[in-house]
Amino acid sequence: MKVANFLGALVLACVATPYAALADDPLDPTMDAAAIARDRELIRLMNLDLLAQVTERDKRFKQGWRDHELSLSGTHPDQLAYQRRLAEYESKQARYAQDRGNYEQAMSDWRRDVAACRGGHYESCAAF
Repeated sequence: MKVANFLGALVLACVATPYAALADDPLDPTMDAAAIARDRELIRLMNLDLLAQVTERDKRFKQGWRDHELSLSGTHPDQLAYQRRLAEYESKQARYAQDRGNYEQAMSDWRRDVAACRGGHYESCAAF
């Protein structure tokens, strides 16, 4: 079995070796000037494409770090909007609590007046 594995690896290496040898080599004396120019242009375009990708990635990273730093400082636009909405919510909650307290007090006064009216204190009946 070991011999079969060795022979398989040897065959694979022999098959793969010629493809690497067929790659364009700019120092190969048999390559003509047009092939070398095509290779240089292709490599230049590949480098420009990679540069654009890296620049875009770095821009996203920079924006991400800027957003992170702003969120830590409390000045990020999203965080400011959140704080504004939170303040409005807390204001509405406080107003509701005050209105609810006024309602409870009014209901307590009304129940007291009703009880007094039913108890014979007719001056309390005019309140409702």
